[in-house]
Amino acid sequence: RALDVALARAADSEVPTLFWGPGGTGRGRCARRLHTLRHPKGPYRMVDAVALTPEDLSEGALALLQGGSLCLHRLENLSPQLLPELLGAMDSPLAQGVRWMGTCSSPLAVAEQLRLRLGVLSLQTPSLANRKEDLLVLFRSLLQVEARQSGRATPALERAAERQLLARDWPGELRELTWLARRTLESV
Repeated sequence: RALDVALARAADSEVPTLFWGPGGTGRGRCARRLHTLRHPKGPYRMVDAVALTPEDLSEGALALLQGGSLCLHRLENLSPQLLPELLGAMDSPLAQGVRWMGTCSSPLAVAEQLRLRLGVLSLQTPSLANRKEDLLVLFRSLLQVEARQSGRATPALERAAERQLLARDWPGELRELTWLARRTLESV
């Protein structure tokens, strides 16, 4: 909930944003949510840093993203050889029309030059173990999405199932919770 409030506040600004936290905590979903709040009709692109190429940073690619957002996912995996090209692209005139975002496990895992540019606004996505108050809401939401996609009614959760959900530490984070929502729907 606190993160959602922070995203709503961040939507009023156009500053580069860095989402950080353990893998599977929803960093990419948060980036997409912020983009939707800022520019609901603008283009959006997420590129995994390990797959980032010079073509992704070309003038043509940046021209397609004008008025929208580019999220560089898992920046700790960025090739050091590509860093100068990325920084150059971020300084180009076309880059001014793109809202830059990034995700990483820890801000310290990102090259300082890039961290200083993308981390103007830094938002942590906490692990599910630290978000017990959100767990049932998240699970019900995921269950509802899965049910809608399969054309089924959303099943109700029994109190015993709720207690079991709250008792787990969720080392697989949102991926594990999503998997469980699918399995729950299959077993009903």
